Amino acid sequence: MSGISRTIALLFALPVAAAAAPVTITTHTSGSMDPGPDVLAYLGLAVPDGAQPYSLTLSATIDPNAPLFRHQPWRSGVAQTKTQVSVTFDYGQQHLAYTGIGDIFVGNSGGDYTEIVTFPPTDYDNGVRSFDVENYLVVPGQAFADVLAPPTLTDVATSDSGASIQTYINPYLPRGLVGMGGGANTVSVGVTGVPTSPVPEPAHAAMLAAGLLALLGLGRTRRAR
Repeated sequence: MSGISRTIALLFALPVAAAAAPVTITTHTSGSMDPGPDVLAYLGLAVPDGAQPYSLTLSATIDPNAPLFRHQPWRSGVAQTKTQVSVTFDYGQQHLAYTGIGDIFVGNSGGDYTEIVTFPPTDYDNGVRSFDVENYLVVPGQAFADVLAPPTLTDVATSDSGASIQTYINPYLPRGLVGMGGGANTVSVGVTGVPTSPVPEPAHAAMLAAGLLALLGLGRTRRAR
């Protein structure tokens, strides 16, 4: 191997540091929910007589390196706008599913764990109605200290957890909420990683660039001879 080849190999062998990894957080609750006529109508669902069994699954990707990621210490959590989300809501015999861009908040205020997905993206200027869909999990013995790394739970029995759906009556004016909610008898939560490519640390990136420039200059000098 030539001296230049060895140098190039050493430069590209510089350590790289992975940025804080994005994660996808999924929560699920199931139980019984009273009907909210306004919310159901806005969602395009029929209004049944009396409470119905429900199942709500929320999933969203959170990237701590994204420009639209932010800490919200006053809410004991973090939020990100315009990220990938999905909502699956079964209510009685009716089914609603959304996959696309939305907003996400996860927090652990008061010892519980909350995931709120807002979909579609809020756009009051154009009269786009958004829905705030929430799963809140209360599990004895679970502190949920790290909101981006909650413990994995599967169909854990609960009595204080639940779910809710809210929206504004007038999408042009962010005021006047209507909603519906209910209690959960089982909850689940899981976190999966999102594959990312490692990026060089700034100092190593600068060293790599300087080394490559020096090698280019050396190559030109040798050709000139």
